[in-house]
Amino acid sequence: MTVPNSDAAALRHIVAAARPCVQGLAPYVPGARPSTVDEKVCRLASNENPLGPSAEAMATLREPANLSRYPDNDGHALREALSVRHDCPPDCLIFGNGSSDLLDLVACAYLEAGRSAVFARHAFVVYPLVVQAAGATARISAPYPVEHEQPLGHDPKTLLECVDETTAVVFVANPNNPTGTVLEDDEIRALIEALPPHVLVVLDEAYAEYRDPIPAAGRFLEYPQVIVTRTFSKIFGLAGLRIGYALAHPEVIAMLNRVRQPFNVNTLAQQAAVAAVGDEEHVTHSRAVNAQGMRQLLKTARELELRALGTHANFLTLDFGEQARAVVDFLRERGILVRALPEYELPNWLRCTIGTAEETRTLIGALQAWRTS
Repeated sequence: MTVPNSDAAALRHIVAAARPCVQGLAPYVPGARPSTVDEKVCRLASNENPLGPSAEAMATLREPANLSRYPDNDGHALREALSVRHDCPPDCLIFGNGSSDLLDLVACAYLEAGRSAVFARHAFVVYPLVVQAAGATARISAPYPVEHEQPLGHDPKTLLECVDETTAVVFVANPNNPTGTVLEDDEIRALIEALPPHVLVVLDEAYAEYRDPIPAAGRFLEYPQVIVTRTFSKIFGLAGLRIGYALAHPEVIAMLNRVRQPFNVNTLAQQAAVAAVGDEEHVTHSRAVNAQGMRQLLKTARELELRALGTHANFLTLDFGEQARAVVDFLRERGILVRALPEYELPNWLRCTIGTAEETRTLIGALQAWRTS
């Protein structure tokens, strides 16, 4: 099927009518996907939980749901479950179509032309997208050097140096994607307290459940200018249902609700998330599988003399030098998908999700074969 012939001049006009900040955007590029559904492919490019959802979450999807009715706009059942889990008032919570939806709500509510947002170089690639789409200015801080104990991670000093009178938001991914590095709570508190009180601090904790110990999501609620975002896409294995949440002061939540689309989280996602919250056994098992695979992949990296970045999430980022692109192709030919990182300004590095025990063995075998080829 082809697009019907159209008036070329009219097409140029309507495309040019988009806001300049949007015209200059490059769309988000997800991790590599196979062209067809093939369960034999090792999908290690998108940091999904290789175990999938818990049995309890899956069971809810087999239950009858009245899909002719709109979802619960306020997510009452999930709100109650997370309120108990995080020991916070229910009105401190908001839900999104994945946590990236919540990042977009922050940009919509707090950013515009003439304002700026600060985030670190090599941080989550969605930050510059939502900032530019809002017409705001991105102020990008220098990361720690690669020799630091948190290589290429967030440096609070340089983050603060980027803050000026136009700054409205500071984004901090913790652990950071794609470096896997972390800031400890005392470093985050010092950062928050050094900022002007009107600057919103977004702590993006998509991978928090892989940290040891798991940090409490509500530990910064005493700071009115802090919002913590989390997701069910990672350790809970619900990436295909797209559901995330955030904790903040109720008045900040109310501000985000003013720009949130109605019914933005579907019924099935809410049902599965409620079940997932209560299944601690699945979280514990997922953490154990991840830790074992991480140890094995780190050991292989040392044996193959590959530099690795942080290890506080469910992926490992490795330096392949100028051979990185060739390694991606080498692995793909063997049915293994990993993430190249040119859009993160890390063209020599590849991000490898920790998979099942079998997938980890397959990846390790392929890397050994590449090294000896």
